[in-house]
Amino acid sequence: MKIVFLKAKKPLVKEITKEGSKPYPLVKNFTSTEEDITIDKKGLNKLFRVTTAAAKQGFCMLKGTLKRPLKNESRAFMSDRSEATQLLILDIDGLRATPSEDIQAMADRVVLQLPNIFHNVSYIAQASASLGIKKNTVSLHLFFLIDMPVHPKTLKDYLRMVNYECEFLAEQITLSANGQSLSCVLDPSVADNSKLIYIAPPKFVKVDRGQAVLPISSSLIGVNPERVHTLGLQIKDNLRKKSNLPKRVGKLSTVNVSGESHEVLQNPDKIT
Repeated sequence: MKIVFLKAKKPLVKEITKEGSKPYPLVKNFTSTEEDITIDKKGLNKLFRVTTAAAKQGFCMLKGTLKRPLKNESRAFMSDRSEATQLLILDIDGLRATPSEDIQAMADRVVLQLPNIFHNVSYIAQASASLGIKKNTVSLHLFFLIDMPVHPKTLKDYLRMVNYECEFLAEQITLSANGQSLSCVLDPSVADNSKLIYIAPPKFVKVDRGQAVLPISSSLIGVNPERVHTLGLQIKDNLRKKSNLPKRVGKLSTVNVSGESHEVLQNPDKIT
């Protein structure tokens, strides 16, 4: 499996000051580098080394692969959107919990509340740049090698199911600002090929467990897109009811932006 890192003329880091934080720099042109990773313990060790090294240089990781290497050029239309992957990244963003300086301890508390297949598997844990900035929240990236190539859409549905069926995640699902979609602590969009994973500034821990590769294949059998969609609608309707919002069916259309498909809500609630 190939892992792609992107570098730019400026480091891809978030700037944090006493006044607050600035977003990651908007960059148009990138140069890519690739690393070959085997799906075993040796590969996980290499992934740890190369990701740590890339983070120190201010690079970011690209989810998925490129159609060809980049050299100081735009990445638009260059991602293989349908290529299957054996890398699972869990982006935990703003989990209500008490943070600590022990990255492994925080990561283990999260992993032990995930489905059983995660409990005896080695992984890489990284503190997100926002960890420690938002009070009483935990933000982490967790990297797992998985035992079979999985299509990004299937992986995205699996992450949605984990959000819906794991109690500690489900209880923190909220409505988005428009009231028509769900905002989850575990970000499903990280499954998309072409997603940028910001890994700098680096703070990594490799957590060794019994297995080097996550046996995800058995868990994907029950991932039915229709069931995932239905569960999401049920959760959304319950949250709208709690917010005294009427039950509403969102009308969505698909638009193409820079070669990527995005859903646009056509009938948002009126602002009051």
